[in-house]
Amino acid sequence: MKKALVLATMAATLFSFHGVTNAAVSPEADLVYYSFGCCQNQGLEYGATVYSSSFTSDSSGTIVLNGWQENDDPTKFVPRVKYSVVTYNYFGDDTVHGSPADINGTYRQSGAWYSKTINSIPLNKSGLQIKMQILSYYNVRGAGNAY
Repeated sequence: MKKALVLATMAATLFSFHGVTNAAVSPEADLVYYSFGCCQNQGLEYGATVYSSSFTSDSSGTIVLNGWQENDDPTKFVPRVKYSVVTYNYFGDDTVHGSPADINGTYRQSGAWYSKTINSIPLNKSGLQIKMQILSYYNVRGAGNAY
């Protein structure tokens, strides 16, 4: 119940930002788009957690994350986000698949993006989501695709 209250509070906070939308699943079954924060001075702060839309894994057992993350002033705080592939659990801890990718650094939307591979993903499993946990301060925002 505590997790549900925290998520409801965070959802209300997230959707108060202009331009933040639910992540959308692409027409391809093995691809999901994820995003968090939206624009200058409207990123997310330490402790925020965001989930992508649900998707179905393929038969490779691997997911590759390609994306960007930045903040308003990387000279003050370096963006750090933990990306996990999970099965969401409304009443308890999420089930994490593979090892989370902890991405520490500025990868500008208009520059070079990060690319991280997460192995040991269940084959052809539906209901998976990308979970993004903000581990740094100062208006962190980003987006990407999981293949």
